[in-house]
Amino acid sequence: LLRTAAVPVPLPRMGSFWWPKRCRICRWQEQLEREMRECQARYTGICPVRDRIYTAAFDELIVAIGKDEPKRGMMLRRVRDEAKLSCDNYRTVFEKSVNFGCIKLSQAVALMGDLEAQTSNLEDEIKRLSCEAKRLTDLCESLAHREEQRAKAYELKNKEVVDLTTEKQQLEDLLSVLRLSKPAQK
Repeated sequence: LLRTAAVPVPLPRMGSFWWPKRCRICRWQEQLEREMRECQARYTGICPVRDRIYTAAFDELIVAIGKDEPKRGMMLRRVRDEAKLSCDNYRTVFEKSVNFGCIKLSQAVALMGDLEAQTSNLEDEIKRLSCEAKRLTDLCESLAHREEQRAKAYELKNKEVVDLTTEKQQLEDLLSVLRLSKPAQK
């Protein structure tokens, strides 16, 4: 678009064409670069200083071209407005993406804190449950040992009871035999 803006312009008085002098264009470019350096404008990303400088330069160009060629001036104004809209849209997208990133970062930090607290609580509960399981395992083993000892004692006692019952029965049988064999006393 700027090439069409810099096309030779017919001068009405002389009937010839006016070409911008190369040295004048180089001087404008050097002046623009010097001003960018002095204001410390960034050459990449969104930079309000660079935006201000380029807007001022573009407005000067529009005024200069608009004096001689009003149609080209109108076209350049439209181009400027479209470029401004595009830059504003990009700036909005950039700001919203930065806000989104900040929100997600703060959510992640909060979630990490919650997860760390939850992890420590779960580790404490695991330790407590491990101690409880060990205590219950020891209790089960001691109860099993006691039951085994009781079973052995019962077995011994039962054997003694059976032996004593057998011995009692034998003694009663012997006593009844002895009573029958003993003559009655008169």
